[in-house]
Amino acid sequence: MGARPAAAQPPQRLMVNLLPRVFSELLLRHNSVVSRLRKIGREEVLKHMRDTGRRLGMRVVTPRELYFLLSCMFDEKELWKDDIEYLFRFFDWGGKGSMDFKDVLDSAGLLFVSPEVQAVVHCRRVLNERVLDDSVISIADIDAMLAALTVIFTFTFPELPAFCDEVHQAVENAMPTYTVPVSVFRAEVDRISVLRRCISAVQWDGSVRWADVLPAQVEDDCGGTHSERLMQLVNTAIADGREPTPPPMSTLDEDYCVDVSHPRFVADTYLTRASGSQT
Repeated sequence: MGARPAAAQPPQRLMVNLLPRVFSELLLRHNSVVSRLRKIGREEVLKHMRDTGRRLGMRVVTPRELYFLLSCMFDEKELWKDDIEYLFRFFDWGGKGSMDFKDVLDSAGLLFVSPEVQAVVHCRRVLNERVLDDSVISIADIDAMLAALTVIFTFTFPELPAFCDEVHQAVENAMPTYTVPVSVFRAEVDRISVLRRCISAVQWDGSVRWADVLPAQVEDDCGGTHSERLMQLVNTAIADGREPTPPPMSTLDEDYCVDVSHPRFVADTYLTRASGSQT
């Protein structure tokens, strides 16, 4: 008898992990190249990298191209290849070994933001990448992403921590293990519009588009804000509800000036004339 064929094994799901990126950020704290970039400043670094990359026609960037790109900013003798390798690992969140030049610029912007913003950017990438639907993510990483959201946006949305707790409870009940499918995590986030708005407001380069989460400031024809318009309407309504204000009385410059149309003056004139006719 022939041996029974082995049962087909389900495909191994890819693990989407945030910890390597957080670990990379910790390594960058002692990275000589990164410390020099941060001293220069975000705007200057991005401008120099953008201009140099466009001038050289860079499309795909590997650690070698990144080394050459940075050598246009610093002396090659002062660049440690290990530091550049760690920097590229931080940029290459997907671990592909190469990146589009635009993605390099976006990742370079993340050097100048907090770890919480980096975690939210990673969260947005996980939720936007449909190819990761068959992948899993640890609940610990989900908690780190949700905690980062609360740090950034709780001041704007006080109810955000409760929503994050709701998502945590939902994914934990759906998969009572240490990992959950990315699709399950995405479905729970999509149920809550506040979470979607907060995540979408964090851009790929780490900047936060606050206009997407703050109350809209509508401008009127006179250029005033929405709050100013409301205050003007309130003041108008109050003024309309008051009794008409009588016209101001004219101020007499001299004591002998009188109003000849006043009824008292007319009566006195009549009495004077009547008494004169009797005499």
